Amino acid sequence: MLGILAGANQKDIDSHLEMGKKFLAAGQLADALSHYHAAVDLDPENYLTYFRRATVFLAIGKSKSALPDLEKVLQIKPDFHSVCSLHLYLY
Repeated sequence: MLGILAGANQKDIDSHLEMGKKFLAAGQLADALSHYHAAVDLDPENYLTYFRRATVFLAIGKSKSALPDLEKVLQIKPDFHSVCSLHLYLY
């Protein structure tokens, strides 16, 4: 993956994504957001990192913070239809 920063590896990214998912499921949104921030920082070209972070922003009522992430998802993966609908809804 070209988007992965030097020194990071897919295992680190996957670990942050998995921890974010677990914290999100447990309702620990601040912790989930922290792990999704780390995943985005490590792999800024992975559309799922942005999508998952956007879902946490939406869950905490910060739709304005979610919009840039949703726009980035559409830049990276324009055929991700779930985001297209959500993005239109928020505008």
